[in-house]
Amino acid sequence: MPEPEQLSRDQALLSTRRALLADPLSLQVHAWLRRIYVHPPKHLPVEVAKTTLPQMIGVVEQQIKKEAKFGTALERVSAFISSPIAPEYLKAFETVKRSKSSLLGTFISVVYGRALLLLVESRKESGAMVNELKDYVAGTSTFIDKYQETQGMLDRNFVGHLVTTAEIEAQLDPYFDNALQRSGALFVEAHRPAHERRNPFAEAGAAMQVLNEHPAAWWRLPASVAFAMTVWHQAA
Repeated sequence: MPEPEQLSRDQALLSTRRALLADPLSLQVHAWLRRIYVHPPKHLPVEVAKTTLPQMIGVVEQQIKKEAKFGTALERVSAFISSPIAPEYLKAFETVKRSKSSLLGTFISVVYGRALLLLVESRKESGAMVNELKDYVAGTSTFIDKYQETQGMLDRNFVGHLVTTAEIEAQLDPYFDNALQRSGALFVEAHRPAHERRNPFAEAGAAMQVLNEHPAAWWRLPASVAFAMTVWHQAA
């Protein structure tokens, strides 16, 4: 991917964006992002974030306790997310990021927003979606094999390209920025325990590795599950 030259802020954004669009990986990333582009931020509902997703995460937690293989599979999800960003994508992100942005914060915002939209689009009641997930995970081996096959189709630079593209779009498109801001706020509101003070959006230097460096961090499981949901949707 071509490196942007030392340009003005707007020129740097556009130059980096053109470089990303010229990258063949942009086809995969923009197909993944499509739902965020076409849905207004108001379609990210509080009730889904506060009820449906926590219940689904509870199902995952219970399955981890029952099946060691399920826990191992989730570790692989976190490992894929937190793999070191390739130097060219890291440099691109650092070139375009806002002062309060971080790789982890932008990743959570865009992934959580897309996961919420998937639930909204299903048009099913909360209980029905939770029960459907229970049925899926009951067949652990088949479920995991199908998921891992689909995740294996993602390019190893998918996350780096995704967060850089999202960071650029949030600055060029107020509509996209509103969606990410709402998604990030809902993530904290719905999943941060009352006793916790840490906030991944308040840590401007947070790299993706934080996801695995702090396995007990409150955001690790909901962020990993949200990403897994978006991947699973491609397989379903």
